[in-house]
Amino acid sequence: MDARKRIMDYIDGKMWMVWVGLGGLVLSIATIAIVVGVFLLFPSFYFLLRGVCTELPRHANAKRCLDDLQARNLLVQAATELDNPQLVACKNQASFTENFVFGRGVAMTYADVKWTYKERRTYLFFITLAENMYVCNIKGSRMVLINKGGKDKAEEIKAAMLKIYEKNPQVLLGFGADRQKAYNEMVRAAKQAK
Repeated sequence: MDARKRIMDYIDGKMWMVWVGLGGLVLSIATIAIVVGVFLLFPSFYFLLRGVCTELPRHANAKRCLDDLQARNLLVQAATELDNPQLVACKNQASFTENFVFGRGVAMTYADVKWTYKERRTYLFFITLAENMYVCNIKGSRMVLINKGGKDKAEEIKAAMLKIYEKNPQVLLGFGADRQKAYNEMVRAAKQAK
C-alpha cells in the first residue's frame, strides 16, 4: 500500500471519528429543535455549520503535512513508524512514534513542532468542557492535535505535551504572551530567510 495513502487514511479516520460524533450530536440537537421549535433551530444549524467549517481545513492541513513529508522523503518512514506508536493519547486521537506526531489533520516530525499549548474554547459565549491541544509549525500554521472533553483531559494532554517536549526540548510549551511573541518572531524570521 502506498505510504501516503496509508497515512492519509489514518488521519482521515481520526477526522471522521470526530465528524461522526459531531454528526450524531447535531442530529440529536436538530431533532429536539424541530420538536421544541424555532428557538433551538438556530443553534443546531450553528453547530452543523461549525462542524463543516472545522473539518474541511483539517483535511487541507493533512494534505499540506503529507506534501511536506513527501518533499523531505520522510513519508515511507512515517508510514512504517505509524504501525508501532509509542504513545496513543486521548482515545486514539493522537499517536506518537519515535520521530513523528500524528493526529487530527496532523502528521509532522517532532522538530517541526515549534509551539504547543492547550486552550479551553468557548462557543456562543459558553465555556465548553472540551480542551484543544494545538501544535504550531514554523510556517505559522496552528493545528488542533487533540480535542478532549470529559475526565482526565488535563493529564492526557499534559502527557502528550511532555512527549513532544521530550523529543524536541526547543519547543515552546504552554500559552502566554511571551511564548506567542517568541513564536511569531520565529515565524517572521523563517519567512524572511526564504
